Amino acid sequence: MTKYTPECPYCGKPLARPEPTRTEFVEIISGKCDCGAVYVCDPTGHNVGEAYSDAMALAAGEWNIGDMDAESYDLKEMDYDLRSHSRVYAKGLNVQSGKLIFIRMAGKGEKESEVGGAESDAGLPDDPAVAGMKLKDQVRYFLETKRPEAIGKLAVKDKNVIKWLISFSYDKEDVMTWRAIEAMGYVAKELGAARQDILRDTVRKLLWSMGDESGGIGWSAPEILGEIVRSVSDAFSDIVPILWTNREEASFRPGVVWAMIRISQVRPDLLSITGDELLELANDPNPAVRGYTAVLTEAILLDGNSEILLKLSGDLDTLLYYEGGDLNSVTVAELAGKTKK
Repeated sequence: MTKYTPECPYCGKPLARPEPTRTEFVEIISGKCDCGAVYVCDPTGHNVGEAYSDAMALAAGEWNIGDMDAESYDLKEMDYDLRSHSRVYAKGLNVQSGKLIFIRMAGKGEKESEVGGAESDAGLPDDPAVAGMKLKDQVRYFLETKRPEAIGKLAVKDKNVIKWLISFSYDKEDVMTWRAIEAMGYVAKELGAARQDILRDTVRKLLWSMGDESGGIGWSAPEILGEIVRSVSDAFSDIVPILWTNREEASFRPGVVWAMIRISQVRPDLLSITGDELLELANDPNPAVRGYTAVLTEAILLDGNSEILLKLSGDLDTLLYYEGGDLNSVTVAELAGKTKK
């Protein structure tokens, strides 16, 4: 189980500890963020329904919430430990925690920081081929022509590049997905120097998308986070153990192992992976997990690595593997025989 500083899911600012608050009918444990969001704590996690009702009443300013339009507010929740004032991350573990229930009414909140404003064509990389193109089409063009460095520079001018890269990253059988994931590393490198606040907000949203409380699934979030850590490792080394925990979720497992590969190529010291964990992954039913594990095993020096690689060297199941801008079908055995990068 991992604990870290709780941040507002809407604006990313650190949260003040919720405090006992007397309402018209009951006492609740609540707080308010500068962005307009309110939050209510259920310390045990057993009374979430009541906490939702309390949060809605607190946000609306009245207890008659039956007529509230669903489009007039947004709800989120977070696993939370009141005693330590920490967000709890325990995916795949049998851990009971408290909850923070957040609500923000429509129209409230600070305006997002911008780079270059709305989707404009000003200050874009010099290339006659993209003249007059909308931002989405420019991103697609640079992906198709294998120019991730141009996408990185484009993001400094317009942060909406991040949105479009994520939108291109949902189909793992499409090479454009993998080029978009890789391009996020170039975006991270550029924004890490120019606008780390935007990058930090992106990391927060990606982590949130991987949590049960998000209401959605960040299909390529692990891979994208791996590229960000790889490119700006000093600023985001703290998310590596959180990312590694997500291997417990089968849908994220291939992406998490891929992220560890990418991080290990530049900062192997950030990884704390045991031989037993690698062996477990080497027995995973998903050939992508086994293939990626072969590459990861070669990248980190542990006792027992040779036995794991020997086991995988006879695995003839196939998977798609991205390298050098292209996506190819390979066997697990072929990856087990690759030399250390």
